[in-house]
Amino acid sequence: MQDPNELRLDKLEEAMEATGMNLSLFDGFVTAQWVMPDVPTQSWIDTIQELIREAGSKAEITPDLAAQMAEHHKVVGEELRTEVYNPIFWLDDEGDEMWELWAEGFGLAVSGRPEFVEETMANEESEIAMALTMVLALAGVAAGDDQLAEDLSPGDTDALLDDAPEVLMQGLVQLYYARHAPERAISG
Repeated sequence: MQDPNELRLDKLEEAMEATGMNLSLFDGFVTAQWVMPDVPTQSWIDTIQELIREAGSKAEITPDLAAQMAEHHKVVGEELRTEVYNPIFWLDDEGDEMWELWAEGFGLAVSGRPEFVEETMANEESEIAMALTMVLALAGVAAGDDQLAEDLSPGDTDALLDDAPEVLMQGLVQLYYARHAPERAISG
């Protein structure tokens, strides 16, 4: 018998693909909601509808799909809280993680909240600001802006890209704890 979580994800993936949105990109977008100040569910669902339209699709988010999206958001939050979250990265033919779509989704969500970025980056030397910088650098690369990675990352961009899945998760953990468990966050 198939795992209920796998069944849920399969159903969500099929529904997301019908709108033209990739599940990995959606997972990154939803995960970002958990590191930023609260955004009402309908607000971020409306943002996704706008992104779908901007991509040229006429697909609409149905009430059933909106419920599936909200459920995934809830599951991601619970997984982050209990430290069992695993991002949805596609695997290429060689079995390597393709982190780019997840990072792009995360970056799309964060870019829609400039006040969050401004507040987080207020102390550029803080660990939290550095974590956001690295995640946004990788999101920029994923969106096709290689210069962003060079501008934002100190040191070797190739090393940053080689370690991207780990860098993304380390940054996510730091950002999550800064928001939900400040006593566990690296002070900055």
